[in-house]
Amino acid sequence: MGACFQTICDNFNTDIHEQLNAANSPMGGSGKNIHRQKQEKSQWECPICTYQNDNSRTRCEMCQQGQRPQFSSDITSTPASDVFHSPDLSKSSTPHASKPYALHQENERTVYIQDLPTNIKDSAELEKRLRHRIKTVCHLEPVDIKCYTSFGIGIILVAQVQDKKYLVKEVGTITLHTDGSDKISFVATLELISYIVLDGKQDKGGTHLLTTEEISRRWSELYKGERLCRCDQLNIQFPNIYRVISVSLDQLLKIKQNPDFAIGDQFARVYICADCSFLEDLPRALSEDQLRRAIGISIKKSSLSVSSLYVQLNKQTGNACVLATDAARPWSVESHLMIGDKSYSKKNSLSCRLSLHPISPSFSIEKIINHPAFAGEVINYKQNGENLILELTREHSQVPERFQIGT
Repeated sequence: MGACFQTICDNFNTDIHEQLNAANSPMGGSGKNIHRQKQEKSQWECPICTYQNDNSRTRCEMCQQGQRPQFSSDITSTPASDVFHSPDLSKSSTPHASKPYALHQENERTVYIQDLPTNIKDSAELEKRLRHRIKTVCHLEPVDIKCYTSFGIGIILVAQVQDKKYLVKEVGTITLHTDGSDKISFVATLELISYIVLDGKQDKGGTHLLTTEEISRRWSELYKGERLCRCDQLNIQFPNIYRVISVSLDQLLKIKQNPDFAIGDQFARVYICADCSFLEDLPRALSEDQLRRAIGISIKKSSLSVSSLYVQLNKQTGNACVLATDAARPWSVESHLMIGDKSYSKKNSLSCRLSLHPISPSFSIEKIINHPAFAGEVINYKQNGENLILELTREHSQVPERFQIGT
């Protein structure tokens, strides 16, 4: 992204120098040439999504994030250093850019895709295919399309508000290919789900687990007052992982350049727009490195960095949490993982299990399943000696540690 910004700035500098040379040369100082050069500058390119905007707009019409670069509107013989200054990317050219990008600021003609296919890495090629498919299937010509393949997100600018309503409410979903593969969905608003992982898997040596309020406050400090829409601890089995929701794509583009940050005496890493999944009942002897290699083999990636694939094992339960983003995004479409000769199903959430002891093997399981404490939510069970494991549809925090079932 930094290289993209530098290229844009260099292009602006080149344009200004050419205009200055024309204004100061004997053949190029006429009012006609200056007028022609000003007309050529009637559009500006968004430094974030590269959309060409009319010069009258101060904010990008496509992504609603990029700001119009500041350059002199009057071409004179002033030195180039006084005419053009490379934009400070940490600041905004408008007074409202430091405020969070709220849902009410959505462009009325912007449509979003949050499930881009993982098998096409070339953004330009994907944009071309999307345009062709939308035109063929929906009989609609988009004004512009921008894809962020590392995030799995697409942004479409349509010509009219009615076009947005048509894509979102009437079309809803299309396939990218005629064989019905690679489904994509059109949505009206953008909800960006990311994950923050604290270094250290559990509370050790007096290091306390951070609250969601502490995470949100630090996020706001780092990213210029932009607050998270929501922050939750992912699961009690993985207390150092937090699920966060934001709506600012511009914010995430900045975070992608430096996803690590400190909070108190702890370090954290952000996994942007990551797929979060779980694997249950894994072999107790399995290590995290072995699990990473197995996932890499399943998606045909021999080497995956920790920044794109994070795995964490809970040795007590035999469960694992997997966060996949960027180069590891193909994991998001996998349904299972082979470890040795056994297949393990990939799950979106962990099963809720309850251990009851002692339960005699001769005792009627039906009495337990129908007990009011479980409200009829037992979906499976397994007995090993006097230990009975119940699998429930949801977490039951109100079940007492001791209660009598009967005889």
